[in-house]
This record gives sequence, C-alpha cells and structure tokens, in this order.
Amino acid sequence: MKSKVKEYREALDELNRIFFLVLERYKTNYPLQAAYPTEENKTLYNESKNHLDNTYSDLFILDNKIDSSISQLNKTVEQKDENISVLRSRFKTDKSKFNNINQTDLASLPLKKEILEFRFQSNIQLVYYIVGIIAILILIWLGMKPPIPVATPVIGPMLKKDELVTPRTAKMATGATAILVAFIANYYIK
Repeated sequence: MKSKVKEYREALDELNRIFFLVLERYKTNYPLQAAYPTEENKTLYNESKNHLDNTYSDLFILDNKIDSSISQLNKTVEQKDENISVLRSRFKTDKSKFNNINQTDLASLPLKKEILEFRFQSNIQLVYYIVGIIAILILIWLGMKPPIPVATPVIGPMLKKDELVTPRTAKMATGATAILVAFIANYYIK
C-alpha cells in the first residue's frame, strides 16, 4: 500500500512540475498567437495547448487511479470491518460460553469436595465395621474353643457338667455384643 501512495505522490509531483512548465509556455504563446497570428505562433500555441490538454488528461487519469485505489481500499476496509465484527461476535459468544463453563466448574467444586469427603467417611466406616466384625469373630472363636488342658490342678470352681457357658465365654460374648451394639448405634445415630 505504501508503494502505491509513494507512486501516486511521485506521479502527482511530476505532473505538477509539467503542468506549471506547460502553463508558463501557454501563457507566453497565447498572447503572441493572438497579437501576431503567424503560422509559427499558431504552431507554438497549438503545441502548448496540446501539452496542456495532455497534462489535464494525465491528471484526470491519475485522479481516476487514485479514486479506484480509494474505492478498493474502502471495499477492503469494509470486508475487514465485517470480519472484525464477525470475530468480535464469535469472541463474545465463546467468552460467554467459557464464563458459563468456568462458573459451573467453580460451582461444582464444593459438591466435588463434599462427595470426596462422603466417600472418605464411608471408607472409614467400612474399615471400622470390618475391624469390628473381625473382633467379634475372634471373640466368638475364642469363646467356643475348648479350654486348654493343664497338667497341674486348677484351683477354683470347676465347670459343672450341666453348665453350657463358661465365665470366659460369657465375657467374650458380652464383648462381642457390646461391639455389635456400638456398630448398630453408630449406624442409626447418623
């Protein structure tokens, strides 16, 4: 674009110089031709008039080229403006979509955090129940295990034949029942 501007400016400067030279020659030849209508003066006058007409036509052509370039530039500017407006509207819609998505993500962060906390608490409760059930099973297994025979006599009351539960088994069953009640209470309190 700058090359065309420079080209037009140089052509305009050249036509300006030519115009003033031709005009000066025309000024000198017109009075001579009018005062002394000789063939030589008429020829000089016609030559200067033709040069002046050629200069006018060159100026007219240059003016048309400049107008054509201006109209092309205006069309280009309009197209660029349309592209800019389309891109601007697309940017606005994309920005609004991004803001909606971003706000949705920001709004869902507490929910995600809450879900993670719930999963963590559920896993801890599951571990708590598993350990409790294992403890109950161990206590029941230990309670049902027959007493270990001892080579030395045991001092104290001996188990009677009609007793079904020994004190050791009762203690273990009571402990298992307490753990089971704790599980049930923990489940229903929440």
